[in-house]
Amino acid sequence: MAFDSIPKDLRALRACLVCSMVKSFDQFETDGCDNCEDFLRMKNNREQVYDCTSNNFDG
Repeated sequence: MAFDSIPKDLRALRACLVCSMVKSFDQFETDGCDNCEDFLRMKNNREQVYDCTSNNFDG
């Protein structure tokens, strides 16, 4: 995992609904999900980030 994947701000984080990776919305939009990008295709797709992540998670 690259250090770019670690969220810099702990507010407004989202979790991938498939693998539960936690990142900021902007990180999902810019880089996609490190584990699921091959089939979720969140990179540069704001609507897909909303559909495939949740801001309601525990952890």
